Amino acid sequence: LMPVRFLSDAELARLSGWPSEIAADDLITFFTLTGDDLGWLSANYRYDNRLGVAVQLCTLPWLGWIPDELSGCPTAAVDRLAVCLGIGAGQGAERLNSYGGWEGRTRRDHRVRVLERLGWRTSGTGDRKQLDEFLLARAMEHDAPGVLLQLACDWLRSERILRPTADTLSRRVAAARDGARAETYHRLAPLLEPPRPRALDGLLDVDTDLGVTRLAWLRRGATAATPEVLKAELAKLQFLRAHDADRLDLSGLPAGRRRTLAETGRRSTNQALQRADVDRRYPILLATLAETYVEVLDELVQLLDQALAGANSR
Repeated sequence: LMPVRFLSDAELARLSGWPSEIAADDLITFFTLTGDDLGWLSANYRYDNRLGVAVQLCTLPWLGWIPDELSGCPTAAVDRLAVCLGIGAGQGAERLNSYGGWEGRTRRDHRVRVLERLGWRTSGTGDRKQLDEFLLARAMEHDAPGVLLQLACDWLRSERILRPTADTLSRRVAAARDGARAETYHRLAPLLEPPRPRALDGLLDVDTDLGVTRLAWLRRGATAATPEVLKAELAKLQFLRAHDADRLDLSGLPAGRRRTLAETGRRSTNQALQRADVDRRYPILLATLAETYVEVLDELVQLLDQALAGANSR
């Protein structure tokens, strides 16, 4: 199945067009033409062509890609280039609008020349494979799609590869997240031999004595160093050990993935976990058990310290 993109229409439009503004530092860093640049641009005899090529030449290192509609380039950037080319700031926008002709063939030919001059390239099959491998490795650590999208853009920029469309890139990020979920389940498969899956599902059943699910009970934090609270924490510790939480080996997963899974287990509703597919539900519950065991043990030690300190004071 084709991965569904995660970007909203507004986000997609923002990533597919020009930024509304350009920072002063970026204006100087990316939209300053050197003497060599001016000499190279002089081969384009028409001023509107020189300006159009200059916009592409400066935009690629700035954004990592070049929008099709060059007239959307921030006015400050166009004016700066126009002055450098001797056109005059007041005529920059008009010259840029007439650049490339109706069909844009000249503009496309110039884009190829810009890529060659800057040492950039469009992505080939090998590049796309490397990007997918990079994203899968990062997705095992970071599940946030926005973070992965930015990491993908940074990788493409470091490799001097022209960024594909935002929609295409978002789908590759979505595919990497799906791949990371499948890889996570595969690595944890040895821990999911029967009867453990049934025991994990039992965490989501309401316990008649507690009145809540065992998972919700485990997530309750201690409030005071009283005997009743200490007993409750000891009961949690005993329950977790009965589920081998102290012996669960999740070292096959990156630390970031373990934390993400455990955090998801803490904040997800019971219904959401019950409805989740097994390749998502079981890794979440395993990570939650392992992390909760460490937290309960630490909390219990702290409570005992507080209780002993209180006894010594009395």
